[in-house]
Amino acid sequence: KISYHQEPSMEEGQEKEVWMFGYGSNMNPKIVEEKKNIKIIEHHRARAPGWRLAWDMGGLSKVEPSFATIRQTTNVEEEVHGICFKVTQTAADKMVREEGGDRVYHFNPIQCVTYEGREIEAYAFIAKKALDTPLHPSRRYLKILIDGAKMVNLDSKYIGKLEQMQTYSAEQSLIDARQDIAKLIEQKDNGALKIYTKQELQDISVPESNTGTIVSILGIIIKSPLKGPMFRVSGRDITRRQLLHFNGISMDVHDDG
Repeated sequence: KISYHQEPSMEEGQEKEVWMFGYGSNMNPKIVEEKKNIKIIEHHRARAPGWRLAWDMGGLSKVEPSFATIRQTTNVEEEVHGICFKVTQTAADKMVREEGGDRVYHFNPIQCVTYEGREIEAYAFIAKKALDTPLHPSRRYLKILIDGAKMVNLDSKYIGKLEQMQTYSAEQSLIDARQDIAKLIEQKDNGALKIYTKQELQDISVPESNTGTIVSILGIIIKSPLKGPMFRVSGRDITRRQLLHFNGISMDVHDDG
């Protein structure tokens, strides 16, 4: 449970309101409100002096190699730009849970300064684990940051810095492997592969629940040894959920079950 600072102006009995600092996908108010279903009370463009944007938070290998986090720096010229946004404590707790809780992040207050000069202590997600070697983000993920920065009209130099960042490119062997998957899909369409019903997919996934995950993607059933929040949809076709995620649409509100 996070212990938040009480806003001095709040009345007794009123739910606590929490300032948060969004520097990644959370600096886009539209994503926060429409995809994550979090009501923003107010928000301001801001910078966090003494912090730098880092790409040492591991993601999904070969797809999303890294995600953005922030790290403290002694370089006084470095700073991270984003938005300070105010939400209720209930909403903040929801965001912490959905981001993986304290298994994944430190959720610490940092000092921010709005573009208008107001100082705000806001909570930020800071990845606990750091890769030994930072990795380039995917073009899709970096575009989310760039689009968010443009939407709230962040400093043009900072946007330019984001636009110049290098992104991940798949090696040829991986591209070839993806073509093999495309051939499998063709076999499915031609009737060369066994067709499973939704119930049959759920039935075969149950015995594997302790050793891995069985899901269908683009109509092809795969078994993965991985478990955890990213694979909690065992026994389902997750294509639609991933398309919702890709397009910044709430997976919870529009989930097809």
